[in-house]
Amino acid sequence: MAFVKVIEFVDIRAPRQEVYNILVDLKRRVQLSPLWGVLQIDRISENYPQEGSDFQMSLRNNQEIPPYQTVITCCNPLRKLAYKLDVRRKSEVTWILQDTQAGTRVIYEEQFEVDETEDGEFAAQVRNVVVSWLKNIKHYAELRDGRLNKAIKWFLDKYFLKLRKEQRNVILILLFMQFTSIITFIMAAIALGVGGIVIN
Repeated sequence: MAFVKVIEFVDIRAPRQEVYNILVDLKRRVQLSPLWGVLQIDRISENYPQEGSDFQMSLRNNQEIPPYQTVITCCNPLRKLAYKLDVRRKSEVTWILQDTQAGTRVIYEEQFEVDETEDGEFAAQVRNVVVSWLKNIKHYAELRDGRLNKAIKWFLDKYFLKLRKEQRNVILILLFMQFTSIITFIMAAIALGVGGIVIN
């Protein structure tokens, strides 16, 4: 067995306190993950996120893989959150927050075991998930200024983020269809207007 480390980062236009609040909110952090809907939170200890606290997660609708524990190994408010997963790959994850001129940089580090026969495909999959996860956190955290952004964030918190991935996809398809029909209607109205001008 060998250890592999995946490191990615994202710059977010939001204060470190607000970004930290998102990361330390386990439910919100997991809801922003591309794996939400596949993973579910079963239990969170009362002293979370203090060092030594833990939470339990499991794969939804999968009885073959047992639930696993995650133990917080470091909680340095506004700077660092780290935990290790009680899984076969002995994963350890660290979130680091740093100030930037525009806001906050979030650095994600994950170290895990891989079989020597693996060709890096698993690490590439992990990296893809992490990059998407960081983008989701960035987009969510930047919904902070203006009425429209605050309304979108309210909708996400109240309804959308609670849905599983397949439910979210249905809503996005319906919204896209609605948007397409509105654009089609506007273009048809413009075409009729232009046609009327030309005829006159």
